[in-house]
Amino acid sequence: IDRRAAARLGLRAAGTNTPYKLLVQVDVAKSDGGEDSRVFVDVFERGTFLTAEGCVKRMEEQAQWGAFPPREQWAQVLQPMQPRAMWMRMLTNLLQAARTRGDYDRANFWLGVVSDIPRGAPGAEKSAA
Repeated sequence: IDRRAAARLGLRAAGTNTPYKLLVQVDVAKSDGGEDSRVFVDVFERGTFLTAEGCVKRMEEQAQWGAFPPREQWAQVLQPMQPRAMWMRMLTNLLQAARTRGDYDRANFWLGVVSDIPRGAPGAEKSAA
C-alpha cells in the first residue's frame, strides 16, 4: 500500500530486507535540486521515518537479540528487495506466524506454498547469500 501511495505522489518506494522488520525505502528528491536521498519508513511503528544512519543504529541495538546478519551485510539489507524476495518473505512470515500460534494445518498450507515456488522462477533475483 505504501508503494502505491508513494507512486501517486511521484516517489519511488520499495521494501527492504531488514532483519526483524520490513522497512519501506522512499527515494526523496531534495528541494534544492541536490542529490536524491533515502528515507526509511517503519510502517509497524506508526510510520516512523528513519535515515540510513538511524537504521544502522537500530540494527546495532537489535543485533544483541540473537541471530543477525554480519555487519558487512547491513548496507545490502537496506537496498530495495526484488519482488520475488518480498513474496518469499511474506509467505515465510505467514508460515512462522501459524507455527507460533500452533495452527499446524495452516502452517502446512503455507509450507506447501513456499515449497512449490521453483527456484529460478521468472522474476528471481541473484542471491548474495
